[in-house]
Amino acid sequence: MCVLLAVLPMLFVTSTRTPAGFFSGDAGPKLLQTQAFAAGGPWPRAITYPARPLDPGLKNLPVSMTSVHGRVVSFFPFLYSLIAAPGYPLFGVRAFLIVSVLSALLAAWLAGWLAARLSGGRVPVAMGMALVLGTTPLMFYGSCMWAHALMAAAVLGAMALVLAALDRGTRRETIWLLAGLVAGIAGWIRTEGFLFLALAAVPLVWRRNREGVRDSAAAGVGGILGVVAGAVLQRLTLGAWLPVHIVAVMTGRHVYEVPFIMCRLKTVRRLFVPDLWCGLALAVWLIALVLAVRRPTARSTRLAGMGSIAAGLVAAVVAPGVRLLGGTSPASAFPVRSATAVWVVLAALPLLLAHGHRHTRDEHRAAITVGAVAGGFAVVFLVASPVDGGYQWGARLYLPVVLLLTVLLASRLPGLRDATRLDRAAVAVTIVSAVAIQLFGMALLVHVTRGNAAFEAALAAHTTPGEVVVTDTFYLPELGAPIWSRRRFLLVTSAHGLPDLLARLRAGNVRTWVFASANDANLGLSTRLSLRAAADGWRPVKAQVVHLPGRELRLIRYAVALSGSGLRKAASSSRLPF
Repeated sequence: MCVLLAVLPMLFVTSTRTPAGFFSGDAGPKLLQTQAFAAGGPWPRAITYPARPLDPGLKNLPVSMTSVHGRVVSFFPFLYSLIAAPGYPLFGVRAFLIVSVLSALLAAWLAGWLAARLSGGRVPVAMGMALVLGTTPLMFYGSCMWAHALMAAAVLGAMALVLAALDRGTRRETIWLLAGLVAGIAGWIRTEGFLFLALAAVPLVWRRNREGVRDSAAAGVGGILGVVAGAVLQRLTLGAWLPVHIVAVMTGRHVYEVPFIMCRLKTVRRLFVPDLWCGLALAVWLIALVLAVRRPTARSTRLAGMGSIAAGLVAAVVAPGVRLLGGTSPASAFPVRSATAVWVVLAALPLLLAHGHRHTRDEHRAAITVGAVAGGFAVVFLVASPVDGGYQWGARLYLPVVLLLTVLLASRLPGLRDATRLDRAAVAVTIVSAVAIQLFGMALLVHVTRGNAAFEAALAAHTTPGEVVVTDTFYLPELGAPIWSRRRFLLVTSAHGLPDLLARLRAGNVRTWVFASANDANLGLSTRLSLRAAADGWRPVKAQVVHLPGRELRLIRYAVALSGSGLRKAASSSRLPF
């Protein structure tokens, strides 16, 4: 029953919300890549680029697309789109949601199994499933056109195999081989999955003998096989051996605007210290966690654990509530990108570690392995990743981390039987608050997807089929993926490319085109485009502003000036018409 209650919000959202709306523009290229995979024709299959005659050098591609030997493909790893492709002819966009929902349910079941394993069977699998689905962002990402739920399922599957391999058995090497294989494949779902190949070192940590070397070698071979299998499959589908995501970054075909060091600082601020209360909650949690690991039975550890819960609830419930009562909008009052706030259930982890049952040596070893993998991934990825995650719900790039830590938390719940009434009440309040926050995340998902669906509908209504749409807003072609084949999108993000772009429009015999922008911070480029277009003989014939929830869509339609007087008229009216 608890599992059913945890699943219902996810099933409700995925079955009722409009499939046209994306929570993130990242879904757009995935949709187009899936359409390419689902279409007939020879392999490898590329995304159709309607504006290619006007952009033969592929200079104006959307930021989430790149080229492989002249073929336009999605910038993102291919496996999620490939898995959704068989269902696309039958279910359309909902094929993605089916993959995400099933992935979330599989990840939840694996988390429940892991919790039962770590607790020696004292925690039922169903309880672990319900806790993970109800208190973590898994339910949110299981309702999105994003690969995070599928990635989480792969990582938890690899971890389940690792724990199974730690148990003595006659086929231990085979299990290690499978664990490495799953970890190797995970990197083709999302690039950060390759970091989990470090699982191959686990046998050497626990068995520093010939047996450990053999197990580690088996896991390493499995990892290599998974990476090679993914490379072969990508070669067949996209025509490239190396991960497209990594190659595009390393070769400069996709350059991030934020310098690396500044991006690291920005990531820390967004994830952990978006405000004073989140930073305080993180600091208290880390202190309590260290005490719980080093001195689990000390009175100071219990007090620090209670302090962790109190600080977490202030950051995730009290402070947002005060901001909301002060007139701030719900989405702005709650720090939606903050791991500290969205992962509030983990505030109870130090206290539960202090109240844990006595565990066997194997259970203790398994718990340390899970915690070390989660913590190691978080630290390495925080330092190594070139991106900060963008707009997300609770640090999406670290979803496997929160799931593994929640598994640890679930496995320690039986210790509450011997705890004080106050401790049990504190943990209960934390879990209830975490459930409420995840339900708020589902409401945010519906709100954002509806807003993005309205954005795409406005773009379709105010442009015509086959029309050239020039834009300085990176996410506009991505959100416009449902009408991609019926428009010719060209992205321009710098004034340096304007003369060449306008010359190509003229050479391509384009008579009219639309400049579309939702980028309030880039009005300078809009002005320079208007002046340059007037100088090159284009005149604005219609300008309008479409008001949408939370933003505006500004549109200017340009047409060729027919004569010298037309050029003078265009120049005289070149000022932005809003």
